[in-house]
Amino acid sequence: SLRPCTHRAAGQQADGACIKEKLLALVASSNRAKDKSKDEAIIDAFQSLEQLNLCDAPLESPLLKGEWELIWTTSDSILGLSRPWLFRPRSTKPILQYLDPANGFARNLEYTPLGKNRVEATIVPLNENQLEDFANRSPRKGLKYRNDGNPGGTYLPQGSDVNRNTVGVQFNKFVILGLIRVKAPEKARGILQVTYLDDDLRLSRGDRGNLFVLRKVGDAMTK
Repeated sequence: SLRPCTHRAAGQQADGACIKEKLLALVASSNRAKDKSKDEAIIDAFQSLEQLNLCDAPLESPLLKGEWELIWTTSDSILGLSRPWLFRPRSTKPILQYLDPANGFARNLEYTPLGKNRVEATIVPLNENQLEDFANRSPRKGLKYRNDGNPGGTYLPQGSDVNRNTVGVQFNKFVILGLIRVKAPEKARGILQVTYLDDDLRLSRGDRGNLFVLRKVGDAMTK
């Protein structure tokens, strides 16, 4: 069986470190993805680093559990760019995701000028036959499942190892502004694939085709 994470050869370590450094530098200059001029270069570095991932089974790795800060994404909805400014995530505060795969738990947290928004979810490893059940939306006319590197559309992971790197997400509860609790509808589902993992960086893909770059900020969940 595959080990959760394996060691790189010296040449791969050097290549990986160089690409990782380049990706982080580009991300740092993108103002958390608000500067779209960096997107093409970031996506190129993102895909290159994915190819050097040696964590074959991230869902089984102890590195995955903990609090992760979103530092770049192609998802404008997560960045809140279309929301009125009072409801957008504050640029001076992190957007956080806590993962605990062993206990099937995930929590997203953002800070707006009016208060904190939190989403709690159940996560479960998926096999190839379950992917379409958790895809956030069915393909519309003219839109087919995409498995390339382009953001947008509907993306389904491929391969027999999806149960080692992909979880189905069933959203359970939304807590708005720290006060208003709303039960999520059963159809509030999604897919999250971990395509690169080391001790302080995670790359992920979602079923809407979005890409995510996150850095590890701690083992405990932020309250």
